[in-house]
Amino acid sequence: MAIKIALFNHKGGVSKRTTTFNLGWMLASKGKRVILVDTDPQCNLTGMVLGFSRKQELE
Repeated sequence: MAIKIALFNHKGGVSKRTTTFNLGWMLASKGKRVILVDTDPQCNLTGMVLGFSRKQELE
């Protein structure tokens, strides 16, 4: 059985990306299978997970 966790908030700057990244990292380090889905058009979570430091690296 899959458990789904969604983090959502309209306001920016409320730590959605950092919380999502840290929660996924912690669950994966405990042996859980994790998939993080970044639906933000800016792809900030994707860049964070892949270690990109600049927007140009995503393009």
